[in-house]
Formats: sequence, structure tokens, C-alpha cells
Amino acid sequence: MPTENSRVPVFWLLAFGVLVSDQISKLMVTRALVLGETMPIFEGYFHFTHVRNTGGAFGLVPGAQKIFLAASVLVTIGIIIYKLSQKPRGSLFNMALGLILGGAAGNLVDRLNSGEVIDWIDFQIWPVFNIADMALVSGLALLSLYIIRSN
Repeated sequence: MPTENSRVPVFWLLAFGVLVSDQISKLMVTRALVLGETMPIFEGYFHFTHVRNTGGAFGLVPGAQKIFLAASVLVTIGIIIYKLSQKPRGSLFNMALGLILGGAAGNLVDRLNSGEVIDWIDFQIWPVFNIADMALVSGLALLSLYIIRSN
């Protein structure tokens, strides 16, 4: 049975994996599609669509670049400091924070490079998003589950 300490690398591996997969996917999209172009994968249901987002996850609050840049920096630095200064917790907690860190860092890289985030996953009934957005939402859901289970 793994000890608490053996689970800590899960956090770092997950955060790094999300960041790398997010950035590689965005690079591929920008090379394959011009801005605004869409490529149907399953026509009418799932497309790859190259858009830029100046707001938050899923296009919320467009044009708030400075607010989301500051939030991304604070979340990224805050989680790293927390993880380096606190004792290890269970795998659910580590997974949640790893996903949140990877997602925040993935979108932070975009915001620092161009002031906007590259989005490309398009289900046609929801705002276009990216891997970092999925990681953030999944991490927050897992963190919520962890908090509910802890109480």
C-alpha cells in the first residue's frame, strides 16, 4: 500500500502533464487552423475550432485579461507554495491540486505570451474551451468532493 509521501509525485506529474498536453494541443491547433477556422470531427456535434479568449474559462467575462492574468499568477504561485510548505494529503487532494495547477499554468502561459488564451475544443452547444479549462473544472470538482468527504 502506498504511503502518503509516495502520492506527492502524482501532484507534480499531473500538473506537468496537463501543462504539456495543453500547450502541445494549442500549438497543433494554431499550426493546423487559422484563427476562426473550424474542422468538423463529428459534424454538428464536435469540432476543432481555433478561437482566442480574453476572458476566463469557457469564455466567461471576455475582455478581462488583467484580472485573469493576475488570478492565474496567484493560483499558480499559491498552489506551488502551499504544496512545498504543507504535509502531504491523500491522493484525491493531490490530484485536484495538480489538475488546478496544470490548468492555471497552461492558460497563464498563453496570457503571458499573447494576452489571450487559445481555445479549440468545440461541442457546438457550449463555448469553445481547451485542455487547461477541462483540468481546472475537473480539479475544482475533485477538490469539492475532497472537502465534502473530509467534513
